[in-house]
Amino acid sequence: MSVLTAQALKKSFGAVTAAADINLSFDADTVVGLIGANGAGKTTLLSTVSGIVAAHQGQVLYRGKEITRLSCEQRVAQGIVMCPEGRRLFPEMTVQENLLLGAYNVTDKTAIGAALDRVYALFPRIAGRRKQLAGTLSGGEQQMVAIGRALMAAPTLLLLDEPSLGLAPNLVELIFETIAEIRKLGCSIMLVEQNAAMALEVADFGYVLETGKVTVSGRASDLKERHDVVEAYLG
Repeated sequence: MSVLTAQALKKSFGAVTAAADINLSFDADTVVGLIGANGAGKTTLLSTVSGIVAAHQGQVLYRGKEITRLSCEQRVAQGIVMCPEGRRLFPEMTVQENLLLGAYNVTDKTAIGAALDRVYALFPRIAGRRKQLAGTLSGGEQQMVAIGRALMAAPTLLLLDEPSLGLAPNLVELIFETIAEIRKLGCSIMLVEQNAAMALEVADFGYVLETGKVTVSGRASDLKERHDVVEAYLG
């Protein structure tokens, strides 16, 4: 059974069609890379899957059950969690306070403590800064906190929107190494990433979006060899 299936998803913002008849499906324990130019509909697709925005048409199925009309909060409770572009931390709160916000729907204190331990193990750089204000961290450290906050909700499907945006090359590599580690925790990942080469390096499967439509899809290793994909996105 597929962990996620999107069928004929359509979403418009006024006269602008951001997603036009998008279809995709993938199995559990899979990293899926979504690549395409700015405005191709990648973030809209993630937002529609997460429930942040509602689809105008189409269906979203999670583990075989339709979730199209569920709220964002209900989808989080089912394991679908989004880490948005731009980090969106609370700068006047500490690292740990920001992380704990991700566990707002978890009532078991033991589970919350175990989740914190996992996040700090994945990101040792922020473990020693747990009492530091998030606004004083570097961009890379803030991104680690943002991903860690999403992991605090114990996702089974993590939606990552531009995790490497604005980061130094060494931190980009670190973030992508961590994405591979997150996958080992039994978490499927949908990844939107402008760095298409890195996205396809960590992904199992890839979808290319253009003007709100899937134009190419296949195994990431195959997409890296396609002349049209290389020319348009991989240089």
